Amino acid sequence: MRRMEEMVRVRLRRVRLRRVIRDRSNPFEDLAEEEFLQRFRLTKECVLNLLENIRGQLPIAADARGCPIPQHLQLLITLRCTATGGHQLTINDCYQVSQTSISKCLRTVTPIIAQMAKDYVKMPTGMNAIRVMEGFMEIARMPGIVGAIDCTHIHILRPACENPELYRNRKGIFSLNCQAVCGPDLTFF
Repeated sequence: MRRMEEMVRVRLRRVRLRRVIRDRSNPFEDLAEEEFLQRFRLTKECVLNLLENIRGQLPIAADARGCPIPQHLQLLITLRCTATGGHQLTINDCYQVSQTSISKCLRTVTPIIAQMAKDYVKMPTGMNAIRVMEGFMEIARMPGIVGAIDCTHIHILRPACENPELYRNRKGIFSLNCQAVCGPDLTFF
C-alpha cells in the first residue's frame, strides 16, 4: 500500500514538473491583426503578399541544430528586426531561433526585399539627382543627399469599414501613418 502511494506521488511530481512549451512559430495564427501590425508594422495581408513575391528566392534555412526555419518565419524575423530596430538577442527570445540564425535570415531576406525597391521607390536620377544634391547642399551644407525621409500622421474622418479602430493612432485620432521622401524644394519622391 505504501509503495503504491509512493508511486502515485512520484507520478504526480513528474506531471507537475512537465512544462508545456507553446509553439510560437506562426505569428499569423497566434497574433490578432492589431498585435501583428504593432509588431511588424505591416498587415498580415501585406506580409503574405510580400512572402508570395519572394518565396521563390528564399532558401529553406536551417539553424545550428539542423532544424529548418520556415520561409514565413525568416521574413517575419527580418521584418521584426527592421520594424523595431530590436537587437538580435531580443528577437531570439521571441521566436526561439538562435542569434546566428537571425543574422543569417537578415543577410538572406534583406537583399531580396531591397531588390524589389526599384518597383516601388522612384528616386531622382541623372541631372535631377545632381540638382537635388545641390539643393540640399545650399540648405544645410549636407553633401550627397538625394532625399529626406520622415513620417507623419495624416488626419482622416472615421473610416466606414469593418474595423475603423485600426486607424486610430496613439493620440486617439483617426489617421493614416505615412512615410515620405522629399527633395529640397519639398517635392515628394
